[in-house]
Amino acid sequence: MKKKYIPFLFFFMIVSSLFAQDPQFTQFYAAPLYLNPGFAGATLQSRAVFNGRAQWAGISKPFVTYAASFDYNFDKFKSGLGVLAVFDKAGTGSLTSSAFSAIYSYKVNLPYKWTFRPGLQFTYGSRSLDYYKLTFGDQLDLNASVPLSTSETFDRTQRINYFDFSAGGILHNDKFWFGISAHHLNRPDESLNNGKSIVPTKFNILGGVKIDLVNSVYKSRKTREQSITPTFMYKFQGKYDQLDLGFYYNYTPLVIGLWYRGIPAIKKYAPGYGNNDAIAILLGFRQEDFTIGYSYDLTISKLSPTNTTGSHEISISYVFEKGGLGNRKRKIRRKDMVIPCPKF
Repeated sequence: MKKKYIPFLFFFMIVSSLFAQDPQFTQFYAAPLYLNPGFAGATLQSRAVFNGRAQWAGISKPFVTYAASFDYNFDKFKSGLGVLAVFDKAGTGSLTSSAFSAIYSYKVNLPYKWTFRPGLQFTYGSRSLDYYKLTFGDQLDLNASVPLSTSETFDRTQRINYFDFSAGGILHNDKFWFGISAHHLNRPDESLNNGKSIVPTKFNILGGVKIDLVNSVYKSRKTREQSITPTFMYKFQGKYDQLDLGFYYNYTPLVIGLWYRGIPAIKKYAPGYGNNDAIAILLGFRQEDFTIGYSYDLTISKLSPTNTTGSHEISISYVFEKGGLGNRKRKIRRKDMVIPCPKF
């Protein structure tokens, strides 16, 4: 094999290995129902969220992921309900995945002003691949002026449907939070042929603390909120794992975030290739009901930013007033404490 084709082969191997993993969002707190079912109904009102991500936008067929969710807080029953839709498309074969989820959470008040919110998630998923957009081994001829035809036979589009189950929970007070979730607990088979492609269970462990930079004694409605929020998230799925470390600086209505993704000097998947992924920068705008954020991932792995041009992501969230649009919000009571985690 000519040396000039080796980098492309290695890149293809990396991309192929990612098919066994779930899509990810850099602004994972801006996709709360995708992150942990315990977040359903975690606001004092109802909430609508949209997320969009283009990963490695510089390659010919980047990974594109969209998510949309809506959740509602039934405070009378200490419960939250949510719905979530996720769409993901990757590669020249248009490997497409879609999932539709119904989510339930319950609020448990604990001593010392702590709250625990366990949640369950039930998902119907679908996966498909357009084989006519793929190139097979018997089509490879470097001397051919046009692509050769393949002897492989298949339906134009292969599709598999499956059911999925996930669970999680969030423990928090007005400053700290800690959460854990387990997705694909039933490990569904999403193979597109007669073989097996078992989805490994994905675990998320996250936490953080919100540090106010303005003394609460001097706060007023005219005072801008100033805070810094260090957070982390560790996740693992199959033989792959990842650590996100970073912080948010909030100076209302602006939010700035800086993140590192990887596990340096600890774990390597291949000789000479450290577990370093990206540095992410976020800029967000937050009002009382509306938030919008943009983030850019600068690739620091062997997939250099000159080849991938990094990854782009946007999030939009709107929290509706209790009782619907146009109604006055009810007074926030002490027991209505919400999770202090970031909005992005």
